Amino acid sequence: LVRNLGGKPVTCKIRLLETPAQTLHLAQLIESTGVSALAVHARRVADRPRYWAQWDQFKLLKEDLGRSLPLILNGDVFQPADVPRALE
Repeated sequence: LVRNLGGKPVTCKIRLLETPAQTLHLAQLIESTGVSALAVHARRVADRPRYWAQWDQFKLLKEDLGRSLPLILNGDVFQPADVPRALE
């Protein structure tokens, strides 16, 4: 898709998988396709609406991929005051 769009930016959005290792592996595969950014909904499919987003899992991805791929946090950020806590 990235190759066929002639330089237009392509982004992707994922949810967390069952383990952090699985999520990291998926994110690395997506990164290898050449996407411009990756949005991460910091919750598993079964988590909503019972559980809050797992911002700590996003932090792990950011530590691994943050220098090479722009990451966008999604999930339970409702007001500006949530941002610093989400990215701790």
